[in-house]
Amino acid sequence: MEDTKPVVGAKAVLLDALFEISELSSEARDLASFFPAVHRIIGSLLPAENFYVALYHDLDDTIELVYLVDLADPNLNPAEVSSHDLHRGLTGYLLRSGDALLLSEDGFQALADEGEIANLGPNAVDWLGIPLKHDHKIIGAMVVQSYDPGTRYSEDDKALLTFAARQVVNTLERIRHRELLEQQIQERTQALQASNQLLRKEVQERKRAETFQSVMLHLSELANSDGEPQHFFSQVHQQVSRLIDARNFYIALLDQRQMLTFPYYVDQQQERAKDRRPGKGLTEYLMRSGKPVLVTKKIRDSLVAEGLLDPSGTHAVHWLGGPLVVDGQVVGALVVQSYDSNQRYRREDVELIQFVSRSVADALGRRRHREMLEEAKRQLEHKVAERTQALEELNKALRRQMQEKEALAERHRFDALHDALTGLANRAFFTSQLDRVLKSLTRYPNRRYVVAFIDLDRFKLINDSMGHLAGDQLLKQVSQRLKSCIRETDMVARLGGDEFVILFDCMQQNEDVDVATQRIVKAMHQPFEIQDQQVFSGCSVGVAHLTRRYRDASEVLRDADTAMYQAKSQGRGQVVCFDDTMRESLVSRFSLQNALRQAVEARQIFPAFQPIFSLPGKRLYGFELLARWPRNGGGELTPELFLDAAEETGIIVDIDTQMVSHACRQLGVWSHQLNEQPLFVSVNLSVRSLQHPAFIRHLIHEIRHHEVDPSQLMLEIRESALTHPSPLLDEVLHELCDLGVGLVLDHFGAGSATLGVLMQYNFRALKMSPHFLKQVTEHNKGQALLQSLTAVSRHLHIPVVAHGIETQAQFEAVRHLGFAFGQGEFLCQPLAPSQAELMLCA
Repeated sequence: MEDTKPVVGAKAVLLDALFEISELSSEARDLASFFPAVHRIIGSLLPAENFYVALYHDLDDTIELVYLVDLADPNLNPAEVSSHDLHRGLTGYLLRSGDALLLSEDGFQALADEGEIANLGPNAVDWLGIPLKHDHKIIGAMVVQSYDPGTRYSEDDKALLTFAARQVVNTLERIRHRELLEQQIQERTQALQASNQLLRKEVQERKRAETFQSVMLHLSELANSDGEPQHFFSQVHQQVSRLIDARNFYIALLDQRQMLTFPYYVDQQQERAKDRRPGKGLTEYLMRSGKPVLVTKKIRDSLVAEGLLDPSGTHAVHWLGGPLVVDGQVVGALVVQSYDSNQRYRREDVELIQFVSRSVADALGRRRHREMLEEAKRQLEHKVAERTQALEELNKALRRQMQEKEALAERHRFDALHDALTGLANRAFFTSQLDRVLKSLTRYPNRRYVVAFIDLDRFKLINDSMGHLAGDQLLKQVSQRLKSCIRETDMVARLGGDEFVILFDCMQQNEDVDVATQRIVKAMHQPFEIQDQQVFSGCSVGVAHLTRRYRDASEVLRDADTAMYQAKSQGRGQVVCFDDTMRESLVSRFSLQNALRQAVEARQIFPAFQPIFSLPGKRLYGFELLARWPRNGGGELTPELFLDAAEETGIIVDIDTQMVSHACRQLGVWSHQLNEQPLFVSVNLSVRSLQHPAFIRHLIHEIRHHEVDPSQLMLEIRESALTHPSPLLDEVLHELCDLGVGLVLDHFGAGSATLGVLMQYNFRALKMSPHFLKQVTEHNKGQALLQSLTAVSRHLHIPVVAHGIETQAQFEAVRHLGFAFGQGEFLCQPLAPSQAELMLCA
């Protein structure tokens, strides 16, 4: 016993180290922080003061020293060690051989003599290297070495480091995959940013083009409009300001006196311009040229130097003007100017000014003609305005109708493709998308899709006990949690009832599928707030990987559903991936369920009575009634082979009904035939049966019909059924206690219920889980567990039945521990009713 403690301690240390290495995949930010952490963990397993890790790159056949701590050469930089030297040394030999290597000084010399390695670096006393392998490919090496004769490595150290290296490889690959994924995300983000910048530029150019078109349209309209000249010039100013900076804007015209006037003038430095005779100003220079002019400070200085401009004129940084030409003669100018060095005009702005000046000139030329027709035009415009307003009102009404119809059609399309309760995609929408994905696999064979079929646990119990409104609230909250567990590229749908399905897009590794499904299981395991109380549900998940062998969506859903049922059979909160053996198992289980249903209808399920003895004298104490199903041609099917199928399909209620009838009938017969008071009979019951009102009524009827003392009938209830009891189950159990029927807690000690359950219900006996009996002979801790159970029994004054005694050793153990009662095949096989009666009469 003492020799095993160090081994157990070493295993515990190893397990802690492996777990810590695995945790590094989430804690380590990158490989640079990962390897120091690995060095620390390896150092907790064996002496590792001198430790290094090298990675092999098969694309260019190079070895990279990524981490190094060496006391013999503490200043050595890993980056300075060349791949060529590593190839010639022990590292290269380790990678070529592919096997773990433990060498001393003699081994170094032997390899050097054989030409396998060159004597590079300081010689170590011991050198222990482990190749790092992933998918049968060598990806690197992990090495510890000792320069101290007092520190040596053994084969156990080699095995220990080899075992740890496997976990290091798994964690290393997860971190490298995560770094690759982050790099891809960064590259994708940069590409999106670049695309976004181009898009913004395009949008800006498009907006400018749209604004330019709008301005041109307004200027054309202004050219054809009437009204006061000041209003016209102000509107022109507003339109020009939409495209360029026009805080300084004026229009100059020659009047009949050949004076240069300024009918419209807005300037930051001068409130108003005075009329003048044409001279050597920029305005006159523009009018003389007859073309649009862009004048910078440099150009102005040049014109002044040539004597073409008066130096006392404007001091604008940029000056841009266009001539006003009417009937072939220049009659004025349209000008914008800037005094701010940060606000300059561009060459493309010249076209704008040219077009604006033409529009203004056309307006001035047409004004004479419009004056003659002004009154007629006003009347016409009035009629046009009235008609336009009527048409606008009609158009508004038509647009409202079209919008309403479009919104209604969109709502109908949405309702046809989505679940009304949760808003998720429905079966039709999901299957159409799944069919589309299946067709795309021929073009994109490397793109991996996964379908996860999700079924809620305990939904029917919640729905039946709390009402359909609570069930609907649960489904809505489930849908929200599922949406929070997926990416934007994934799709979640509700197929109906409590069944949901998710289509995962681009799952690179199987580990990604595991992470995603476990995230869903964890989310569903959290409590739900329903009707001001916490409700626990959970889920089972079946996974199917999409391949080209699937012809349509129904086949994928069928296999995912099959995997989900396999997960439910393994217990709550499980995730199972589909394989071909499951379909065969499902067909076999379906056949078993059909045969079982026929057997129940034909009343072919018979009772067997297993005696329960008091210990140590083996005096008959009672019977447990067991359900047996005879085979065609001899033998019988044990409950383990058919009761799970009965529970799944609900046939268990019919079986329990028949077994209760057998028990009450037999108790009635024995009470009349035997002189002594008959012993009790216990019957195992499913939670389904206890929550079925018709079953409870049948049980009470059978007790009264056969004149059975209720205390002689014992009902066995599994401990797992009381983990999360419903209000209905709680009410039924108290009703049975009030009736006088005895309750037995079956499989006590399995760990699923708390000791508070023993205080809540009036149990007549506790039946120990058969699992503990095996622990008595197979594990040293088994007796300690059994002693704790007997201590609970004595404290609560509730007897414990040792269930499943199959060997002499188990019998002696439970008797030695002080169990009051026992049953099992070692004591007596299950008996037919006639055999049980003979035992009672003996």
